[in-house]
Amino acid sequence: MNMLSVLINNEIVFEFNRELSFADEQLVFLDRMDGDMDNGIKIRGELLANPDSGQRATFVVMNLIKAL
Repeated sequence: MNMLSVLINNEIVFEFNRELSFADEQLVFLDRMDGDMDNGIKIRGELLANPDSGQRATFVVMNLIKAL
């Protein structure tokens, strides 16, 4: 499955299809965001110096939810 859907109160508020290609500006932003996460991230008050891919995904999803 290549679709990410974020639901709030059983209502889709965001969808992302991994099969779509990105514009160059978006790729630059994502590379920068990934580089920033190399310096560590904070999840639920805990600083993770070397986050794995699951922790990075959790961090991104939590920030998407905050933004919504």
